[in-house]
Amino acid sequence: MLRLPSGILTLLAVLFFTTAARAQMPTLPSGESTSKKATGYFKEAMGLYQVDEFDKALVEVGKALKADSNYIDALLLAAELNSLKGNRNISINQYEKIISVNAGFFLAYYFLAEETYMNSEYEKAIKAGKNYLQYRENNPQRNMKVRRIIKSCEFSIQAIKNPVSFTPINLGENVNSFRDEYTPGITMDGDKLIFTRLLIDKDSVNMGNFGNLSIDDKMRLQQTMHEDFYVSQKVNGAWGKARNFGPPINTPENEGQPFFSSDGSILFFTRCTGGGRSSDCNIYFTFLDGDRWAPPVKLGAPVNTREWESQPSISFDGKTLYFASNRDGGFGEIDLFESTYANGKWSEPKNLGPKINTPGRDQNPCIAKDNNTLYFNSDGHPSIGGVDLYVSRRQPDGEWGEPVNLGYPINTSGNELTLSISGDGEYAYYVSDKLKDGKGGFDIYYFKLPQNMQPQKTNYLKAVVFEDGNKAKKLDAKVELIDLETGKPVIESYSNKVTGEFLICLPLNKNYALNVSKNGYLFYSENFSLKEPKNNEPYVMEIPLKPIKAGQSVVLKNVFFDTDKYDLKPESKAELNKLVAFLNANPTLKIELSGHTDTQGNKQSNIVLSQNRAKAVMDFLIANGITKERLTAKGYGDAQPIAENTTEKGRAMNRRTEFKILN
Repeated sequence: MLRLPSGILTLLAVLFFTTAARAQMPTLPSGESTSKKATGYFKEAMGLYQVDEFDKALVEVGKALKADSNYIDALLLAAELNSLKGNRNISINQYEKIISVNAGFFLAYYFLAEETYMNSEYEKAIKAGKNYLQYRENNPQRNMKVRRIIKSCEFSIQAIKNPVSFTPINLGENVNSFRDEYTPGITMDGDKLIFTRLLIDKDSVNMGNFGNLSIDDKMRLQQTMHEDFYVSQKVNGAWGKARNFGPPINTPENEGQPFFSSDGSILFFTRCTGGGRSSDCNIYFTFLDGDRWAPPVKLGAPVNTREWESQPSISFDGKTLYFASNRDGGFGEIDLFESTYANGKWSEPKNLGPKINTPGRDQNPCIAKDNNTLYFNSDGHPSIGGVDLYVSRRQPDGEWGEPVNLGYPINTSGNELTLSISGDGEYAYYVSDKLKDGKGGFDIYYFKLPQNMQPQKTNYLKAVVFEDGNKAKKLDAKVELIDLETGKPVIESYSNKVTGEFLICLPLNKNYALNVSKNGYLFYSENFSLKEPKNNEPYVMEIPLKPIKAGQSVVLKNVFFDTDKYDLKPESKAELNKLVAFLNANPTLKIELSGHTDTQGNKQSNIVLSQNRAKAVMDFLIANGITKERLTAKGYGDAQPIAENTTEKGRAMNRRTEFKILN
């Protein structure tokens, strides 16, 4: 198998050289000819075949067969070469010819099963495979492959009888061109798309006519191919004109397989250096520093090794990296791995295990934003033909479940190689060169995933941080999303120092505290209750941070009490710990803690309740090292409303705990 650069250059190895695994002819039962003329042509053909001069080899083997039409060795070589050229019908006829000449030549059944399977002749492939297995050849690898072909054919027959919903839509001429576009990556909000474009020295050649070239020309052309990243921004619901990402990310080397972090501020990708068959592929990352991208950095050990590492995919929280590698110790040619980030370093990669990985090639992982749904491609699981796309879900024990084929016609008898999932999990971005509305070569499409193939729902928050009273002054603030049940940070990030923007993913079925802070300012507190969300509309917010000065106040939106009680609920701890940290960082501050209620109930009782709640917060701070002299607690009852008391929403806003700077 040719080891080519990332993206389409690796893809070419899959698309056009899938039979190269048998490019060195196996030891076969005697299939020689008594014709010296035929034997001479055959030897010449084999010599050309072994140096990858496939088209010339096909001419010479044709001469051999003209001299002896029943020459089995020549028929085998001719069938192999026609398979390489994509002439499967001719290849199938030649294997059938071998069987007619010598029905006991069992390897012909093996190759016939391969060819008919790839040609979508599933019933014929099952028959050929079963005939081969009857001979009980002592070759575990071939036996296993034939059993997989039979299983795949049986699956394919049923899949085609039961097609899934699939309506792909081309992303349009601002993204797709006569060249090849592939490996799309998209931000959580769906507004920024990054993809790989194949650049070739001769613009007249693209993947649309690549398949018509000779095998020799294809292999030579690979040396002139070059991959760069392009990016498109969505404006008013339409994709803008794609532009070259430019340096320092694009280089004279090949860049491919991009994957954005949820907010689009970090980019993981593959860079292959060296070119051609000796290329060295590793995973890199870069981050957006204000309005400029930092020079990319190789991820280093233990993720990268001297072997081939590629196709990164990062979890929504940035803590788990999924990727493909051919390193030792796997289950097959290429396996999927994961590595977690903690304490400033990546862990030793863990193989995703035998349910995901096969003896074949398992590649192109795409982790959905729920971090529990994994999409990937494989030529080792039962497929409709070639490489198919699959989905696996994380089980309660943390292991991955049995992969499920995405079904027909998402998967076809061809090769389906990459999938990228939208932030909401409803849509997939997909690459094809077979659809009628293509712009040329490989194009990027999107389609709605069948319901049973979608990940768990997620939401997101998109916000901009600025100084209160001075909206033009954008701030680079620390952003923390905290799981209120565990009190642990789910996401830690920063707003952009130029735009003040940040975007964070909000997986559903949890309740979160948001804390936004910056030295010299009061922190900002927000609550997201997503265990039972009423809708899945994204949150879009403006977050003004107040400079620290007397009279400024903050509503503690994640301090909770039961109705008519003043015992702090456990989920209040995360917010109050932030207040402790704030007071420790500003040791000269004195604050007033205040409790407030709505107008419902007895006025005097509300004053007492609000006083007790303020005191409960003060007691927590004292218990955590804040001196009593810096704290005052006061209950205001319903005397200081911040919203109307005529609606439940307004009353909920009025039931609050605050702190105010006194000096």
